[in-house]
Amino acid sequence: MGEDTIFGKSVAVVTGGSRGIGSAIALALARNGAQVVVNYHLRAQQAQEVASRISAVGGTAIVVQADVASRRQVEQMYEKVVERFGRIDLLVNNAGEIVKPAAWQDITEAGWERSLDVNLRGPFHCIRSAIQYMKGSENASVVNLASTFGPIIGSPAVIAYSSAKAGVVAMTRAFAKALAPQIRVNCVAPGVVDTEMTAGSSEEFVKAQIEATLLKRLGTPEDIADAVVFLLSSKARFITGQVVVVDGGHSLR
Repeated sequence: MGEDTIFGKSVAVVTGGSRGIGSAIALALARNGAQVVVNYHLRAQQAQEVASRISAVGGTAIVVQADVASRRQVEQMYEKVVERFGRIDLLVNNAGEIVKPAAWQDITEAGWERSLDVNLRGPFHCIRSAIQYMKGSENASVVNLASTFGPIIGSPAVIAYSSAKAGVVAMTRAFAKALAPQIRVNCVAPGVVDTEMTAGSSEEFVKAQIEATLLKRLGTPEDIADAVVFLLSSKARFITGQVVVVDGGHSLR
C-alpha cells in the first residue's frame, strides 16, 4: 500500500472504530492506503482486533482510547496520533450511542445529556481539536455520521438521539463554511444498518424496516463505509457541506 492508492498514506482518525460501521470504515480506509487510528471508548479488545485485521491486509493502524464526550480525552488522543504520525489528514466522526429507547415523558436528564455529549458534543470536540493538525494537509477532509432518524425521519422512541443527529447535520454545514477552503466537511446519514445495535431489535421491527426500504434489505456497514471513503477522497474534491443519505430509499416511504 503506497502512494498509488486513493489516500497515499494519509492519516485517518476513525472514532468508534472498534465495531460495526466504524470498523468497516477503518478497514476500507486502510485498504485504500490510509494509515488508520482506531479510536474506542470501552472495547479495547475489539479495537485491537480491527487493527490486527488492518495489519493482515498490509495496512498500518494504531489503537487509541478516548471518550469523545470529553474534550480533554480527545486532545490527548490527538497528541498520541501526532506523536506517531506527525499529522492528521482525515477525520471520521462515527462514535455514537443510543441511550435506552423511551417515550418522551420517560427520558431522564442524565440520558438526554449523555446522548448529546456523545452524539453531538463529541463530533464538535473532535473537529475543533483536529483543525490545527489538518490545516497543512493537501486533502483535509471530515465526514460526520448522522442518521436518517435525525433530520429526515425522527423517532419518538429515540428523541434525544434524533435531536443530536439533527444537530450533527447543522454542525456539518456550519463547519463546512467556517473551514473552507482548507478543510472539506461532509456528512453521511445511514438508514437502518445490520450491526450489533440492530441485532438487539425485535424481528418485527427488522421486518418492518426491510419492507419500508425500496431496495428490500438492511444496509451493511460496508455500504456506509463506501460512501465515507468516497467523500474523504479526492474524487469528492468539489463537495463540501453536503449530507449523503445511504438508506436504500427508506426515507422516501
